[in-house]
Amino acid sequence: MPGYPFDPELAEAARTLPALDLDDIDSLRKQMAEGAAALPPVTVPGNVRVERLEINNPDSHEPLPLVVIHPNRSGETPPCLVWLHGGGFVLGSAELDLHTTVGIAERTGTTVVSVDYRLAPEHPYPAALIDSCAAVEWVRSHHSELGIDPSRIGIGGTSAGACLAAGTALWARDNAGPDLCFQLLDNPVLDGRTATGSMTRFTDTPMWSAASARTSWHLYRNTARHNLFAQYASPAQSDSFAGLPPTFVSIAEFDPLRDEAWEYARRLLAAGVQTEVHLYPGTFHSSTHVVTEAAISRRALDDLHTALIRAFDRGGEVRPPSTN
Repeated sequence: MPGYPFDPELAEAARTLPALDLDDIDSLRKQMAEGAAALPPVTVPGNVRVERLEINNPDSHEPLPLVVIHPNRSGETPPCLVWLHGGGFVLGSAELDLHTTVGIAERTGTTVVSVDYRLAPEHPYPAALIDSCAAVEWVRSHHSELGIDPSRIGIGGTSAGACLAAGTALWARDNAGPDLCFQLLDNPVLDGRTATGSMTRFTDTPMWSAASARTSWHLYRNTARHNLFAQYASPAQSDSFAGLPPTFVSIAEFDPLRDEAWEYARRLLAAGVQTEVHLYPGTFHSSTHVVTEAAISRRALDDLHTALIRAFDRGGEVRPPSTN
């Protein structure tokens, strides 16, 4: 793709991966399902156990599916990360994020609770946020059942999932929610105004473009309930970041979301929130999870895993990926 000096190991993928076209959600979901079915299943190593369960959803009164990834480390009470998948609020699932969540559990010894939140446009805002908050509350109240340390519960996500994570952290702070000890924001969506410099400039970037972002926000917020909890829909528009948990932010250089993530990190620091920020040169949106073998992708994942270990005060090191 001309005009963007991508990392050499990402350049071929950048040429062949268009930005997602959200004008036909049904077709795109079908394509993603077919693509996922054609891939080999995620290998679950011996030191990890995957559990699928459903909890009560207080908003819809329908079950809320969760995928729980347990690290098998005897004699330890692990911390827990509540995880929200990406997909522009309209795509994705906890199952499609297994590669990421199994890797987190395996390499950091963290229990991961991955949330299958409701998707727009069928379930516009605030459905996904309510699901995220419900999952966090459930984790806190069922910590014994999960076998986790209730003092070490964090939240995280990628792309739109990071927006839900940030919104949930704000909600928990303001509404006597769980005392979250960490938030992890990977290539985050944060600002529904879609007016930053990178949003204006990056109109033809792979995986995610300015047009994708604007369509995604329209589909997510197109509801008569848009004012309900509105301060948590677009976290960058919150008045105060004081009192939020320590934060890790990862940013791709050629991503329309770049500048809103950078500004969010700056405002967190200004509010006295301990914040670690990584901007990876030559990368595009979600390239870490698409071209996983590239050196810069491996570095980004190592940084993410190390941040989790440090945040949860594990006192250990990132484990190498299993070869089993």
